Amino acid sequence: MTDHGKIWDEIEWENGYPEPDRGFQAIESLAETHTIGYYLPAGPTWIEDPAVTLQYDLADCWASCMIPFDWGLQYDPRGFIYISEMVSGVYVVQFDEDYDSRFDYPALWSAEAIENE
Repeated sequence: MTDHGKIWDEIEWENGYPEPDRGFQAIESLAETHTIGYYLPAGPTWIEDPAVTLQYDLADCWASCMIPFDWGLQYDPRGFIYISEMVSGVYVVQFDEDYDSRFDYPALWSAEAIENE
């Protein structure tokens, strides 16, 4: 997840100020992308051989299927981000800063609990 909230203020302009008539040619350097968090779906931790279990087939799998391919991310105003991962499913994540006690939806399972069974 990246924060571009100050991107306009952080652009370095060739002449020190925006020149809309010159467009991108007036930009000396673009603003830095600020990473504020990330989530890397990896599938359930209890799968011994995910390539076999999930039936990855590199011959006909778009994006090779061996790497997470997240698309269609959606932000829910209650503070959740929905991630659709092409192979392993849908994930719902929430940053600590977005937690709202009015919408407390505890996880239905945890990888740690399954590993301890």
